[in-house]
Amino acid sequence: MSIGILIYSLTGNTLEVAEKIQKRLKDRGQDAVIERVEISKDNPNSPAPIVLERIPDVSKYDKLIIGSPINGFSLSTPMRTYLNKHAQIKGKEINCFVTQHFRQPYLGGNRGIRQITDLCIKQGGRVRHSGIVH
Repeated sequence: MSIGILIYSLTGNTLEVAEKIQKRLKDRGQDAVIERVEISKDNPNSPAPIVLERIPDVSKYDKLIIGSPINGFSLSTPMRTYLNKHAQIKGKEINCFVTQHFRQPYLGGNRGIRQITDLCIKQGGRVRHSGIVH
């Protein structure tokens, strides 16, 4: 069974979490690959529209783990853009996580989990678990 770990990471924190998840899965004998959503500009908060430079094809994976940082108390715009326009996740079992700086989940983490879960369900994915990483 192949597992895709789909992430967007601006500062490297979400990538670090994904790498730890990947190592743990590989230690258990699972095939896990990190796929990164990348944008064409350095600042995802600029008013210009987000242009995805790297759009991973996750249709080849049996299961997915999707992770993204919280930005401005919401799910990051690049991940929202990917899930709205490019996600091929229909029928896939999905686990989601968000990373946030603040220790209090009400400062964006809870909202981000709702957003990522809702987007996955909207695209036909089956969300099994979700969590916030501080």
